[in-house]
Amino acid sequence: MGGGQGRLTATIPDLGKAFDTLVKQALLAASPLVSQAEAAGAASLLADLRLDDDGRLVAEGRVEADGLGFQAPEVEVRQASLDLPFHWREGGARGQPMPPLPRDWGGFSAQAAALGPLSLQSDVPLALVPGRLYVGGFRAAVPGGAVESPGLHVDRPFSPVRVLRGTLRLPGLDFAALPSPFPLEGSLSGSLDLRMAGGRLTTEGKLGGDFFGGELTVSDIGGRGLFQSGRSIGLNARVEGMDLLPLGRAMDLGTITGRLDLMLRGLEIAYGQPVAFELVARSPGEARADRRISLKAVNALTELGTGRGMTGVGVGFFSSFFETFAYQDMGLYCRLHNDLFTVRGLIQEGGVEYIIKRPPLFGINVVNSNPGNTIRFSDMLDRLGRVLRGLDKEDS
Repeated sequence: MGGGQGRLTATIPDLGKAFDTLVKQALLAASPLVSQAEAAGAASLLADLRLDDDGRLVAEGRVEADGLGFQAPEVEVRQASLDLPFHWREGGARGQPMPPLPRDWGGFSAQAAALGPLSLQSDVPLALVPGRLYVGGFRAAVPGGAVESPGLHVDRPFSPVRVLRGTLRLPGLDFAALPSPFPLEGSLSGSLDLRMAGGRLTTEGKLGGDFFGGELTVSDIGGRGLFQSGRSIGLNARVEGMDLLPLGRAMDLGTITGRLDLMLRGLEIAYGQPVAFELVARSPGEARADRRISLKAVNALTELGTGRGMTGVGVGFFSSFFETFAYQDMGLYCRLHNDLFTVRGLIQEGGVEYIIKRPPLFGINVVNSNPGNTIRFSDMLDRLGRVLRGLDKEDS
């Protein structure tokens, strides 16, 4: 039979000093970023202690804190309060089929709280039971919109093998509000089931929306170090029937009409820049009469593919007579791997590799004249920068 009980109370009037002594000094060698962290506030603990029938220590009580502040790389908390009711058992929820539900809820609130790209917009219900930390529903701002959750939980929260699980909802991400070198159009929404363990995030489910008039699907979202400056994020995406006319206008590429299907596989972004992906872009279905392209847009595609825009008196001659040219098909393959970027045309005919193929009677071709060429991704970004700045302002 269990026996013995008591009460534990503790007060920490200065969390800053306690953090410096107990955390910063202990973890400085293992994590140099801890040296940049600062904490503030006061906290108190009240716990009733007893031994259960198996002789294991059981503690029930609350942790309360006010005036909390914390600053570290990618993390900021100002004027926060914490009320955490806890029911803790030595050995966690061992022997139980699953951790029990909370009998009491507390919460976390802050004047401002930011974790990497997330900025908390609501109070967060909290409760700790043997083997699990429950996090109730909350809402947080992200660039272009917000994310919501009906609830998350962390299994084995005090163990190195802790696992976070739950659901995130994206009510509506507005691409126009995202930082971009040119205006974006579209939106994204949906719900994902997530799991985070060992610093790695994996998800199940898909997000859907639109991108420049095409149907957008995003899946296989994951990442590492999400609350660090060097966070890595990965995903796959597909756009069906993207309208090229508003895209060309947004990028100031000139006139391009028609639709395009995009398949983006294995996109990985680190330090805010792509480090790996495969992109397949192809005109859908059969050729249509509404597919036209201006010389300015051809010039941009030629610059991206070869590093050199079109030159010569022939360009000026044709542009004086024709505003746009017909094309039959567009096909482009791009790959980034180990900082090497490859561009290929997907249309093969007579031993020639085309990015754009003209109709049988009259139109314009864009040929990939160096199909085996690879360049550094930084050089490709320079090409894109020249295109976006406008290589040929005289043509429209």
